[in-house]
Amino acid sequence: MRHAARVAYKDLKLRLRDRSAVIIGVVAPLALAVIFNFVFGSALDTGVGLGLEYGIVDLDGSEISAGLASVLEEVEDDGVLTVDSYEGVPAAEAAVESGDIDAYVVVPEGFGAAVSANDETELEIVGSID
Repeated sequence: MRHAARVAYKDLKLRLRDRSAVIIGVVAPLALAVIFNFVFGSALDTGVGLGLEYGIVDLDGSEISAGLASVLEEVEDDGVLTVDSYEGVPAAEAAVESGDIDAYVVVPEGFGAAVSANDETELEIVGSID
């Protein structure tokens, strides 16, 4: 073990003398970071909202459907989309028709029980074609 440490120390000392370690270890990664920021920076900017407006109609009222709504609210806090709650399908449908929202998610009755029982269930997403 002592011999391996001595060889590693010698190699490190030689690298630092010809300054290649500084270029490979510091300058090259920083240059690549700047290049990637110029190329992909605006594409990965999460501060820009997508302007999506959605609604949610919770017909189930379970803890699981409330968890789904809270996840959508967290996405809303990140500025990706806007989420409004509606009491029923007719109110959400009217909001889509008037252009207030782009689409809405209907959480059906029994959704939480089906998820808890590991049964198959569906969420209905209704939106405007325009």
